[in-house]
Amino acid sequence: AGFEGFPELRKLALTCVRFRENGEYQLEEIIATSPSLEKLVFWEVKILGDFKEWVIQGPNIQDIQISSSKDLGWILGELPSLHSANIDILDYLGGRDFAKFLAGFSNITKLVICTRHSPVCAAALSLVCLTTSVVVSKT
Repeated sequence: AGFEGFPELRKLALTCVRFRENGEYQLEEIIATSPSLEKLVFWEVKILGDFKEWVIQGPNIQDIQISSSKDLGWILGELPSLHSANIDILDYLGGRDFAKFLAGFSNITKLVICTRHSPVCAAALSLVCLTTSVVVSKT
């Protein structure tokens, strides 16, 4: 008898939680096995070990809020009910495809993304950082 999920869980909020190496797969399983989940909040969640991509998906997730000092490796899967997201990742885009990242939010009505990252020509501008904020709202 393994982990069977949280069938009635509506909100999952993790604040200052630290996962061991490969903990991203535990998070992926918790989210995927919580079919009633509507709101997902990660605030300074840490995952030890090497960077690995993992999927956030769920049929009823309506709102995602993630604030982190680094990219946790998540990508968006099937989220048919998602209508708002607030993503604040200090150092994101380290080699990841930003267009692919944005495609996961295609049906959203409110999106706020804040990130700070080095420009493409970082060799010439090694001390310069860009701050990007994107706010999209559909009415």
